[in-house]
Amino acid sequence: MDPSMASIPQSQQSIDHHMQHHTQGNMSTQQQPSQMGGDEFGYTLLNYDTPKIPHLLQTAQLDVKPILSSNIGILEGLSKPATNAQTLLNLSSTSLPTLFLCGTENQTPSMINAQQQPMLPKNGLLFGRIDPSTKQPLPLKLQNIEEHVRYIEWLPKDPRRIVVAMNAELGIVVLNPELDEIQEIDTFPKFHQDTIRQFAINPINQSLVISGGFDEKVFVTDISKLVDDIQSNQMKSENSVYLCQDVVSSVRFHPSDSNVASATTDQGVLHVFDVRTGNTSKPAFVYDTGKIELFTHTYLDDFTVCLGYGDGQIQVHDIRTGRSLLNIVDKCLSVVGDFHYEPSKRLLISLGMPKFSLYQVTASSFEVLHAASPTSYQNNTTNPIGPTVTHGTFIPQTSQFLTTDNFGMISLYDL
Repeated sequence: MDPSMASIPQSQQSIDHHMQHHTQGNMSTQQQPSQMGGDEFGYTLLNYDTPKIPHLLQTAQLDVKPILSSNIGILEGLSKPATNAQTLLNLSSTSLPTLFLCGTENQTPSMINAQQQPMLPKNGLLFGRIDPSTKQPLPLKLQNIEEHVRYIEWLPKDPRRIVVAMNAELGIVVLNPELDEIQEIDTFPKFHQDTIRQFAINPINQSLVISGGFDEKVFVTDISKLVDDIQSNQMKSENSVYLCQDVVSSVRFHPSDSNVASATTDQGVLHVFDVRTGNTSKPAFVYDTGKIELFTHTYLDDFTVCLGYGDGQIQVHDIRTGRSLLNIVDKCLSVVGDFHYEPSKRLLISLGMPKFSLYQVTASSFEVLHAASPTSYQNNTTNPIGPTVTHGTFIPQTSQFLTTDNFGMISLYDL
């Protein structure tokens, strides 16, 4: 749990409480699938519960390499990582390292004086590179920052720039031309009134970013205009806003229509809307799933959305009709906090508490390929950090993904 919670609004406290202390929902454990339609868009999905962890670990172990660095040590409360495979820059070469960046999200207070008053350590951004031949990390580099990191994504067409949500502000991290250290961090003028939960970068126009959080709004922002304003010493924000009227838990762009975005709320509502200001040709689609603690979503195709909940439940919906096509319980997660989907390989990573599950999405089912269980020290309930919260992301153009957690562990997985 975030130790600075006393200064966080009640809405954020409630979500952090769910993410740290929520238990597994009471769901059926029978392994008797029943067909749930979906034929019109190519899916025949099944309604079933996933097997338990020991069975998965015996049948599908992944190759994992912890990433540690003696020059940095362990940083608690690591955020979601962002990655960029530098082989994309030079297709004739495989000698360029993979880059990753993550930040501190939750930290444990340290006692600093005789009165034993807790003080929160400085936050930081952790920049690293992975050698492609050895798959081992090169020396990590730490940059101190004031605010904690809530979300982070690499600009897909720019190896030097990474968008970062730091508390209630968006900013951009710029690497040096050699791509081996952070050159500068530019913070944009503040427009969110509360902490940002997630943002998404437009797949066509990477200057367009949507962001949502505890102020119950989704902002549509052209960050290139903000960069120009900063360079001309103007402190203003230029964006439009979509009102969700509840805490926004996740945001995404549509996979094939870059003018369409979606957002979920903690109360279980899915919003699909046009990001163009004043456009009324495509009215917003608002669907109440009827289930609270809807923490994340992702698209499996143009019309199929996967939803993740605070009790470990995963649902799949057809956004054309709102019809539920799949309802399963992820036995490996007590809380589903985030999804990452790789459409070319049809792989879905479900992340949250305590670790993650890896699914192969087929025409007939979600097949569990792997589930990671926490180590013994992560199961220690007396640890002040609390239960394990795991983040992760695929590394572009590779068969690898990277995970971080609130115990300060960074791990590289080979599929």
